[in-house]
Amino acid sequence: MKKLRLTKYEKELRNSIEKGEWKTIPNRDVEIKKSVNAALTQIKSMKKDARVSLRLNTLDIELIRDKAAKAGLPYQTLIASIIHQYATNQIIQKT
Repeated sequence: MKKLRLTKYEKELRNSIEKGEWKTIPNRDVEIKKSVNAALTQIKSMKKDARVSLRLNTLDIELIRDKAAKAGLPYQTLIASIIHQYATNQIIQKT
């Protein structure tokens, strides 16, 4: 049988578990439901329901397509992500 190689992080987790540092969460099922509901609420709030038509520089689009391909994303998803990050102040805006 091939021995499984763990990353440094995975080894730290394993050691933490073996030391008994992990505890069961009281009301586990309730906490799971809360987390699922929070995730679903977030997903619903991010519903894409508006269309936008933009004229962009061809070179910019090609550069974005290349970056999206390297990230394994459709280029429109990358553009939407950049706009979302800017709108939610995750990208620093010069004032």
